[in-house]
Amino acid sequence: MYQILDLFHYVIHLINIVLLFRVYRSQGYSVKVFTWYIFAMGITQLWATILSKMHSNNLYLSHVYFITQFVFLSNYFYTVLSGSKIKKGIRFTTFILLGIIGFQYVRFPDMFWEFNLVEIYLMSMPIIVYATMHLYQMLDQPKVNYNFTLGPLIYLIGSMSLFLFNFLMTQLHIKYPADVIMWFNIILFLGYHLILFIQIIRLKKTNTCN
Repeated sequence: MYQILDLFHYVIHLINIVLLFRVYRSQGYSVKVFTWYIFAMGITQLWATILSKMHSNNLYLSHVYFITQFVFLSNYFYTVLSGSKIKKGIRFTTFILLGIIGFQYVRFPDMFWEFNLVEIYLMSMPIIVYATMHLYQMLDQPKVNYNFTLGPLIYLIGSMSLFLFNFLMTQLHIKYPADVIMWFNIILFLGYHLILFIQIIRLKKTNTCN
């Protein structure tokens, strides 16, 4: 059953990429940034899966995944959020956090081949904040591309909760079924891409440009 859901996740991810590129030319900068974000995430996940099938270490790709996600989504929210102070804050946060992570790997290069929980939270928390701010701004503004904000927010909160759960269970030496994380993770992925799929269908119907 898990393998079927995992395959369906890849299928809907691919469908989302194809559909986004089909409406790409008629869209504005924010949607184009989001399109390349989804494409980059798909390539990274495919790469990780191939290495896993080859029984090769793919932990370093988690750094590629979270840093790439942070850069693309920061750029996306920089575009859609209103307010010059907010935009300056996004630029400042992006450079500072990338500098911190870069220094960490220069200072401790062996960490590049390990799982980095600090990196996950540093790269995810700002996006959650940006998404929450954008949802708040849309309360009295047209809800344009609403799901492109709601999707990352739900996914990142769920994803960070899973990583925190796994970390706490490991630190407390509490054993739990190994497939629990796998099941919740694949459900999160599916829910995320279904939310995005709904928004992309709306783009095709309305030909909205943002």
